[in-house]
Amino acid sequence: MEKLSKKQRTFKLLTHSARVLFEQRGIEGVTFDDIAEHANVCRTTVFNHFPSGNDLLIALCSTEINNLINHCANCNLQGLALIKSVFGKLIDDTCSYPVVMSKLTTSYVTQRGAVEGGAVLEKTIAENLTIENKNRPLSVLQKISANEAMVMIFGFYYGMVNDYHITDKHFEAAKMKEWLNSMIDKFIC
Repeated sequence: MEKLSKKQRTFKLLTHSARVLFEQRGIEGVTFDDIAEHANVCRTTVFNHFPSGNDLLIALCSTEINNLINHCANCNLQGLALIKSVFGKLIDDTCSYPVVMSKLTTSYVTQRGAVEGGAVLEKTIAENLTIENKNRPLSVLQKISANEAMVMIFGFYYGMVNDYHITDKHFEAAKMKEWLNSMIDKFIC
């Protein structure tokens, strides 16, 4: 396992503290002073890593996406199995931090150019739809492109999370995974 530098350890500590506090108090209810206190570092350290709150949100979003990309690289799956695994991990993270993950989704959509890795993740999903189609023809790819099908899958995830918030459902990973996998099976296969 790769040893992290002091700067990398501090970055992880700060982003973890931010996630915990954002989930507890809401993003608008947390200051850099709060994050510094929770992480047991000085306020300047937070500003050295994140010049603004927006930079912190972009870093959190990029970290989440990079974790998903690493999951793709390390899970030894392909096709729909990989896609379902990636969205399963995303759902696990969403259930751990539903408020934060919803905000990160918004940041990802609105700060597209600033968030690293999103295009790589989307391309990976589209490529794995193509891989699955070569092994077992997918009915959806007879009508639309793999990229359009990838957008549908992300739309299933976003819509599901939105529904959970609107209807004030408890974020339960097993039920959410079952629902998303059912949507993929119905509309993609």
